[in-house]
Formats: sequence, structure tokens, C-alpha cells
Amino acid sequence: MSQPGKPVSGALHRTYCHLCGEPIAGQSQVFRHSHWSPGLLLRVCSQCAANQPRCRVCNLPVARSAIPASQLSSGEVICNTCSQPQAGAVKKPSTPASVPVGARSQTPSPRPAQEQATPSPSRCLSCGSVVRGRYLEFDGVGPYCSKCYKERQPCDICSAPLTDERSGGQWLLSDGRITCAHCYATAVFSAQEASALFEDMKTVAAQILGLKLNIPTGLALVDRNQLAEIIHQQQTAQTTPNRDNPGQLAPEQPVSLVINHLDPQRTLGLYARRGMRRGIYVQTGLPRLLFLQIAAHEFAHAWQGENCPLLRQPLAHEGFAEWVSYRVMEFFGYERGCQRMRERDDVYGQGLRWALDLEARCGAQAVLQACRTAVGETVQIIC
Repeated sequence: MSQPGKPVSGALHRTYCHLCGEPIAGQSQVFRHSHWSPGLLLRVCSQCAANQPRCRVCNLPVARSAIPASQLSSGEVICNTCSQPQAGAVKKPSTPASVPVGARSQTPSPRPAQEQATPSPSRCLSCGSVVRGRYLEFDGVGPYCSKCYKERQPCDICSAPLTDERSGGQWLLSDGRITCAHCYATAVFSAQEASALFEDMKTVAAQILGLKLNIPTGLALVDRNQLAEIIHQQQTAQTTPNRDNPGQLAPEQPVSLVINHLDPQRTLGLYARRGMRRGIYVQTGLPRLLFLQIAAHEFAHAWQGENCPLLRQPLAHEGFAEWVSYRVMEFFGYERGCQRMRERDDVYGQGLRWALDLEARCGAQAVLQACRTAVGETVQIIC
């Protein structure tokens, strides 16, 4: 078993600029602030090192999209660390934002904002106003004032309040979604990058859980409108009568547990099967870690389709997929995402806690065996 947090070969071995999110082809420059905890570094490409504004206190480069408009206009740029001298370590600007996994039978739950307290004045990343006392963070990115949280349009991916400057603070995607600069910095748009990340995810799933697919299952990036159409096709197929037996559904389309309850506007991924054709569809424009989280969940459903086609127990069905996604995210060290998955109150959170409890009592193989031997609503536990 590989050690958690250690990336495998492929896309995750690439070095990315912490400010613009682009792969670094040549040499990078590394910066460290004296107030950061040991091991926390800022790695930037040569273009950002030369062109991005610098903090007037520490002279570190700062992502233009994270600088309040008032500072940009005055030229008095102060980084988040220097504006919070007693707050200790801060996260790098490109920390990918995320939401709970959305999948075949899942839509993301509302993104919880974490309330924090700052011992010294700081500035809201959305409006640039001074924030004193309590403030909000989204996946470690902040601070945001409560006024912006209540009144401004949220990012369609992480729910953080958007800034006014579309050119640097928010991005309009082709399907109408609007994403903040933090989510956009590591967003997956190319089929090549998506394929590399998908292969990395499959390697991890095989290493830590022994999961492999025997039937080729492709991956496709789709926008929100395309995914909605695929969901509609799957829902329609489930009501198509069998020509040989009008009283039954078409045999090539297995009944999904909750496919008819999916919200096409909120679903982030889908595993679909029609006959021998199988595919995993993931929304384009998701941050890398969120992409991996979604892809792992759908990969688990594909494994279920091969190994436990008779499983019809929702808690085990979705809990297993969440468990696989959780273990993959744990491997890559994404503790915030794992915590959010554990704290969900719906069937996905309940199912994940069921799988984690079974694993703690009987081992990972017991979770796999529970799904393999399931028939209908009956899940047999062998410990």
C-alpha cells in the first residue's frame, strides 16, 4: 500500500504555479515568508514572478485576482500574511476550492462556510474592505466578510462570494457557470489533462483498494448542459419498454437507484451504461482535486456495475462509492475534502460512515465483499 499524500506518476507529478495555476515548463522560483510554518512554500513560474504585483512589506509576488481593488489602484499591495501578522501560517493562493462530491446518484450539498476569528485587521478577498473579528473561509481560502457572503453572487463551484472584477476575480464558462479565480486556477479543461488525472486515480484505486475494471470504460469532459442531456437520456431509457417483454424495461439499461431524482443543474458527474458501452462523464472546469473526487466516485460505480450488479441497497451503493472517493482523496492528502464528506447528513455521508465503520471493524476487504455478495436490498456482512 502506498503512503497517503504521495502522488503517483502522471499529471500530479507536474509542477504548477501557485499563482496562475499553469504547469511550469521551465525553471520555477520558490519563495517563503518568515511567518509561514515550516515546509510551506510559494512556487511560481517566471512569468508570474516578473509580472505579478509584489507585497510592499515582504516583496513576495501576489496573485492579482486576490488583491482588493483599492490596493491595486493605490499600488499599496499587502499580502494576506503581512495583513495578519499574528495569524501564523496561511495557505497558498492556489489552494483548490472544492465542494462535496457530485455523482451518478448525487448532487452536491450546499457548501458550508467556515467561520474564523482573526486577531488583527485583514481585508475581504471579495470587496477589499477591512475585516475585524469573525470572518468566513471557503476550503481554507479567505477572509470573506459576512456582508459579501450574504449579498454577492457565489462561485458556482465553491460558493465563495465573487469579486466585481470579472477580468481577474471571476470567470464565465461556456455553459453559463461563473467560477472564482481560486477555482479557475487549477480547473481541468483539456481532455489530455483529464485523462492523465483519471489514470492517476485508477492507479491509486488499484494500489490501495485493489479495484480494477475489466470492461473498458472511457472518460469524457462535458459541460453542464451536455451532462443534463445525458442524464435526461438515462432517465428516458429507464422508462423504455422491453420489445420482447413489454412488462419489463429494456434489458441493456439497468435500473439506477436514484437516477430519476438527479438535478441536472447540480450534478457534477455520471456513470452511464447502455449495453456494453460504458462511460464516465465529469463536468469540465472543476478544480483538479474536485475532479479526482468526482472521477473516483464514478469509477466506484463502474466497478459496482461489473462486480455487484444486483446491489439495490442505497446506503451500500452510494456509501461504497463515497468510500472509494474518500480513500483516494485521503491518499492525496486532501483532509478538508475528507472531513466534509464525513460530515454530510444525506445518504452519501451516512453511507460513507457505514463503510468506514465496517472497514474499521473488519477491514477493507469486508467492504468489498459486502457489495459483491449483495442481492437486492440485502447486504451480507462477513467479518
